[in-house]
Parts: sequence; structure tokens; C-alpha cells
Amino acid sequence: MTKQTHHIDFDKLKDFAHVGVRRAVIFMGLGLNAAHREDFLDYELSKIPSSSGERRFPIQFFPEALPAERVNYFKAEFARWIQDCCLCDLLEHHALFLDKIHLHALVVYRSLGKLVEKDDPEKLHNKFRHEGIPGKHKSLHERFGIDPTHSATIDQLYEARNALTHDFGVVLPKRCDASGKFVLRWPKFTFIGIGNETGKETPLAAMIGERTTEETTIALRVEQRETTYKPGERIEARTEDLEEVFHFFAGWAIPSTLTAFVDFLAANGIKPESANTSPA
Repeated sequence: MTKQTHHIDFDKLKDFAHVGVRRAVIFMGLGLNAAHREDFLDYELSKIPSSSGERRFPIQFFPEALPAERVNYFKAEFARWIQDCCLCDLLEHHALFLDKIHLHALVVYRSLGKLVEKDDPEKLHNKFRHEGIPGKHKSLHERFGIDPTHSATIDQLYEARNALTHDFGVVLPKRCDASGKFVLRWPKFTFIGIGNETGKETPLAAMIGERTTEETTIALRVEQRETTYKPGERIEARTEDLEEVFHFFAGWAIPSTLTAFVDFLAANGIKPESANTSPA
């Protein structure tokens, strides 16, 4: 009987997951900086050089040299679009990360003889690949006992992605809870300065460049951010909200998923070797 080896590179797995965060951060940064530059008024595709260097016949979709106020309207819509796209791209990349987790888990179960005869690994994985993130979390939990701590938070953010993708960001009643609201929640770090004498709390950002009036202790607090929408309202993610969501994925969602996967391996008698399995 031929012995087969399946290698799980945790460094590559972790880096793949974080690529989705880095893409969202840099693409949103590039897009919003362009949208907010007052001197940037170029919108014509004909101004973009041909990739082949050949001259091409210009196709005009809009008149040239539109008034600045009209272009600024385009830029405001572009800024909203780029934010929506970055959130969607982040979640779609996280779905690909879950696909990799599922494939590794299937190999483990197959090698241990824990798949029933009717379960075809290829068919199981193809079905998994076509599920949304909530469905992927459900399958990982029911099939392997892999249950990331923050899966419910990720699932709801994915529901926001569905609204942005399928409903132009408008919240439909079917996406709301029993109270008729659509609620997004995620944890965030808050850095504060606490006066040792007065106990006064000041956001650390407000303290930068300012002199303190008393000895101050810098503290870190984990808070829960929440935004609520009613049916018919459009999801409007602020830049600072998305920054926090990106940090949530980097600091909570990805590490908790990797931890759940490592726990699954341990429960099945598999001890990772020298590779760095730390979720951080």
C-alpha cells in the first residue's frame, strides 16, 4: 500500500487569509484618495494609454470636459462604490480561505476513514465551494466540528455583502431579525488614556501631539460596534467602520478560524510539526 503525505503549510494558509485584508485596505485607500483629490477630474477612458501601445479609435460615453460639479458627483458615487466593493471582496476572499480549510479537513477525515462510503470527497468539496459563508460555516461545524468563535459576526457581514451585491445595498425585510431590524456587529479595539488622579478617560487619538495635565495610563478596551438598518434603508458603511471591519478580520476572524482548525487536527490525533500554527 502506497503511503501518501498531505502537507498543510500554516504559514501559507495564514498568509492567504490575510491577503484578502491587505487587498481591501490598499484598494480602498487608493480609491478613496483618488476620489477625495480635488484636482483629480479625469474620467475619460480615452485618456488611458493602450496596453499594446497602438492607437485606438476613441469611444465616447460622456462628453469631454464636463463641469467640475458633475465630475465631483461621479467621484462621490465612486467613493461609495469602492467601499462597497472592498467589503464584498474581503468576504469573498474569506470564503476562499474557508474552502482551503474544508479541503484540508476532508483529506484528514478520508485518511482516518471517517468519511462514510456514500460521501465522495470531490462532490462534497464542489458543493461546499458553491455555498455562501453562512453555509460554509454550517458545513464545517456539522461535518468536522470546526466552529470559529466569530462565525456569527462574519455571517451577518456576509449578509450585508449579499444586500450590496443583489439589492444595490437596500435592506430587504427577509434580511431583518424578528424585531424588523438588520444589525451589523463587530468587536473593535479602543485605545484610551486614563488620568491617574481624576480617572478621566480620553481617546488616545485626541491625545496625540497634546500635553497631558496629569500622569496618565494608556489602556486598551475591546468594545462592540453596532450599526442598525431598517427595511428599505441602504447600507452605508463609513470609512472608519470598514477600517474596523478590516481589523476585525485580521485580529479576530482569521485567527479564530485557524484556532478552530488546529483544534480539529488535535481532536483527530494530528499534532502540527515545526510550522508556525499560531493564529496571530
